[in-house]
Amino acid sequence: MAQTFAPLNLSTSGEPEQVFGAIVSGNYFAVLGVKAALGRTFLPEEDKVDGKYPVVVLSHRLWNRRFGADRNLIGKEISLNRQNFTVLGVTPRVFRGTFAIGRADLFVPMAMHDQVLSDFALQQLHNRRALLMNVFGRLRPGVGLEKARAAMKTVARQLELAYPKENEARSVSLMPLLETLIDPNVRGDALLAGGMMMGVVSLVLLVACANVANLLLARAAARQREIALRLSLGASKIRLVRQLLTESLVMALLAGLLGLLLAGWGRDLLWTMRPPFLDADALQIALDGRVMSYTVAQRTQEIGIRLALGAQAGDVLKLILGHACAILAVGGLLGLAGGLMVARMLANLLYGIGSADPLSLAGTIVVLGAAALLASYLPARRALRVNPVETLRWE
Repeated sequence: MAQTFAPLNLSTSGEPEQVFGAIVSGNYFAVLGVKAALGRTFLPEEDKVDGKYPVVVLSHRLWNRRFGADRNLIGKEISLNRQNFTVLGVTPRVFRGTFAIGRADLFVPMAMHDQVLSDFALQQLHNRRALLMNVFGRLRPGVGLEKARAAMKTVARQLELAYPKENEARSVSLMPLLETLIDPNVRGDALLAGGMMMGVVSLVLLVACANVANLLLARAAARQREIALRLSLGASKIRLVRQLLTESLVMALLAGLLGLLLAGWGRDLLWTMRPPFLDADALQIALDGRVMSYTVAQRTQEIGIRLALGAQAGDVLKLILGHACAILAVGGLLGLAGGLMVARMLANLLYGIGSADPLSLAGTIVVLGAAALLASYLPARRALRVNPVETLRWE
C-alpha cells in the first residue's frame, strides 16, 4: 500500500476549514487490517480508474467534531476542494493511521489525486526523483526483515540501472511499522533533536545535583560541633547515621513531590505551545512510572518465544532477575568504588563515623538493590502472561 498527505478544504456542515487528508491506495485499510466502525472502507475497484469514484472515509475524530457523530452521514456527500465526495464510512475511534504525529482527518483513494492534490504535488507525482509516497506492506510468512531488506535493495539497484538519472544513489530503507510512527523522512532529524534535548536536560540535572551536593556538604560542615556534641553526650554511631539518613530521606521525598508537581505543570504549559498541526490528543506525554522497567518490557517478545519453546515461567523469571542482579552488581561495585573515593576526601567532616562505615554502605546497597529487583520483577511477571502462539506468529 502507499500513501501521501495533502491539505484539503472542507466546506460542508459549517464554516469552511482546512483538514489534513491522506491520499491512500485502495488496499490501505486491508493491509493494516482495519475495519470501519461505521459503513465500510474502500473496494479494490474504487482505486483503479482515475477520477471515477469520488469517495472518502472519515476519521472518527472528524466525524464526531465536525458532523456531530451523525450516523446518517454514510452515503451522503461532502465537499472537498469544491468537489463532492460520497462518505463510505468512519474509522474506529482508536485508529490514528501509520504516523503518530500529523494523523489524517480523512482518507481519499489514490485514483482521486487530480481532484485533491495541489498543482505542485501533481507535478511531483510523475517525477521519479520526488519523495512523495510512503509505502507499507506485510512480510510473507517465513520471510524475515533482513531477507526483505536484501530483496528491496536489489530492486532499488535495478531501478538505478534502469533510470540512472532519476534514481542515482537512491536506495530503500525498510523498517518495522512501529518505527515509522515518526515519518521516516524526518525520523533522523527528530531523533537527533530529541537526543540533543536529552543531553541538555542531563547537563542541567548534573548541575542541579552538584549544587545540592554542595549545599549538603555546607550543611554538614555547619553541623560539625552539633555532631561532636551528640557523640560526647553518648549518642551511638548507629543513631546518628539513622538520624542523618532520615533527614536526607525526608528532604528527598519532599523534593521528589515538588519535582512531580513542577513536571506536571510544565508538561501542560509546554503542550499549550505545540505547533498548530498537533491536536491535543496527538501524543501521550503523561508521566509514566514504567520507564524504570523499560528494558524488561522490551524483552516481551523474547519471553514469549522462550515460553513457546517449552521454558517454564519460573526459569524465565529467574533468568530475568539474574540479569538484573548482574547489572546491579556491576553498578554497585562502580558506585561503591566511587563512594569510597569521595568518602576519603570527606573523612575530616565525619566525626566518629568511618569514611567506609559498613552499616551505611550496606543500607544503601540493600535499598537500591530492592528497588532494582522490584523494577525488574513486576514487568517480568506481566510479560510472562504473553501468548506464546501470538509471539511466534508475529516473529
